[in-house]
Amino acid sequence: MTASLRFALAAKITVLALITALMGAYAIASPTTDELLPAAFTSAQATRGQATFDAQCAACHGLKMDGGPGYWSPARPIGMTFVLPRLMELA
Repeated sequence: MTASLRFALAAKITVLALITALMGAYAIASPTTDELLPAAFTSAQATRGQATFDAQCAACHGLKMDGGPGYWSPARPIGMTFVLPRLMELA
């Protein structure tokens, strides 16, 4: 193995080791659910948001975000996923 190949291999291994170390440090430093900040909105805002979602989003996304009649499926081209709700509004 030539010196340039050894150097290239050592550089790749070093970069891989650094990426692995950074990913590990990030995982350790990430907050858990218990450490997250409390919601930054009021109960009244949440109630209004729920009403807006129910009126404007639930038809496609489902009341529990599980999909509705306008939800995307492999049988329908992805463009129709965005066009269909607009067409439904015009009907």
